[in-house]
Amino acid sequence: VCELYFARMRRQVYVTPKSFLSFISSFKDLYVIKYNELDEQEKSFKIGLNKIEEAAQLIAKMGDELKIEEKKLKEASEKTDALVKNLEKENKKAEKKSEDVEKKARSCEKDAQEIGRETVSYTHLRAHETGRNLVCRLLLEKK
Repeated sequence: VCELYFARMRRQVYVTPKSFLSFISSFKDLYVIKYNELDEQEKSFKIGLNKIEEAAQLIAKMGDELKIEEKKLKEASEKTDALVKNLEKENKKAEKKSEDVEKKARSCEKDAQEIGRETVSYTHLRAHETGRNLVCRLLLEKK
């Protein structure tokens, strides 16, 4: 048939077997399927890259916030340490003052005992503390 056509029209014609045309059609269908799969994978990949980029930005932002919070924490820690030191100093002062008050009270009691040996008796002992001293008042009564 191809030779007859060539003899009449002076054009060359080739006949492709049906199995080859079927093979080309199957290849074309497979190509379209694989192309669509790759297209979906590309979309998923781009979405994943976007998520990673967003996460990196959030991490950077949180890192900056963390640095700010660390500075605040450091300042608060320094203030707390200063307050603790101040409290320790005040506690030592209070302990010393307490010791001084106890000494003064013992001294007053000793004085009261010495006075008690004499013919004078006391009826009341009053004590109060001023800013600097412990004041004891002994109300005496002579016999």
